[in-house]
Amino acid sequence: MLNKIISTLQNLQQVKFNKIYGDSIIAEATKMFNDGWDKLEDGIVVLTKGNLVAVKKGNLIVKNEMKDFNINMGKLNGNIAKETGTIEVTEDKKEAYLAQAIITKYYTIKSI
Repeated sequence: MLNKIISTLQNLQQVKFNKIYGDSIIAEATKMFNDGWDKLEDGIVVLTKGNLVAVKKGNLIVKNEMKDFNINMGKLNGNIAKETGTIEVTEDKKEAYLAQAIITKYYTIKSI
């Protein structure tokens, strides 16, 4: 799974054109992956689809319908229109959700 994360991150334009930056985020992503789901801070965005955003909260993923929001480095900023449900994260799914959260973090970096 870690190899898939690294491969995905290597496709980022920022990584393709800046080896030092790429090495830095790959090292950070590797540490996050090795630390595991339980060490991932609450509030990190796990998945997004349009105005639907899923956020980590303990061993749950809280699904929200959003209004006027943005995501920057995996952090959700904005107004929750309504909570649409929760998903309990079982042991066998933690690695997959962790990988998605790591990828989401780096794909939501705002340009300077």
